Amino acid sequence: MKTVRLSILSALVLALSIASSAWAVDEGQTKPRLNTQSVGTQTTLDLIPLTSGSGNIKGFQCTTTAVLTTRLHFYVDGGVAQTLDPGLVLIFSDANGGRYSSVIPMNIRFESSIRVTLQKNSLASGSVGCVVSWGLD
Repeated sequence: MKTVRLSILSALVLALSIASSAWAVDEGQTKPRLNTQSVGTQTTLDLIPLTSGSGNIKGFQCTTTAVLTTRLHFYVDGGVAQTLDPGLVLIFSDANGGRYSSVIPMNIRFESSIRVTLQKNSLASGSVGCVVSWGLD
């Protein structure tokens, strides 16, 4: 699992450094960060805990060994959750039977705060892990 996580982080950094559209809006002024979280039980965890300040979400990538019923919830500037289903983009498989998404570039701009949660809705065995690239101005 550590090898898969390292591969994911490496692919995310490489893809985001190449994809100029993922760096729009902030004009390179954010301090880049990567947050990762894995969940194996039916629960919700903070992928990015509530922060204060402005910045943007650059993109995300998820991997799973479980039947994927997972949601990413983005709370922008204290607003209601904007929800994404990473299972809709899990299109690659590795030699161990794990599935993972390509890097999904985003450009979610926030002015006062951001919070991202990872929620696993299934009792199925296996784990789900996601990494989010983001930055504060």
